[in-house]
Amino acid sequence: MENKTKTKISECNKLTAVKSQSATLSEFVDWLEENGMRICKMVDCEVAPYEAIMETNEKLFARFFDIDLDKLEEERQNLLKACRHVNRMDDEKKLNSDEES
Repeated sequence: MENKTKTKISECNKLTAVKSQSATLSEFVDWLEENGMRICKMVDCEVAPYEAIMETNEKLFARFFDIDLDKLEEERQNLLKACRHVNRMDDEKKLNSDEES
């Protein structure tokens, strides 16, 4: 029996679950920018009480959807490693079966 390890992908699952909502938000933010508007935050200043948010959409949406981008990247790297491992195992099996033929 093969020893199979599961890769934890909770952040990837969160991202997948909000993909449609994220796309809608992205379209809205693009529309804002096309119409000369930006998402701003309130600041303590009498002259200019608002300040543009300088975060990328990716970071802003990740905060909104409670997705940890560092954990997400770590999960993606772990998935890649797992896929490479499986591919290597498949290649080795194929080589062994070719040698036996």
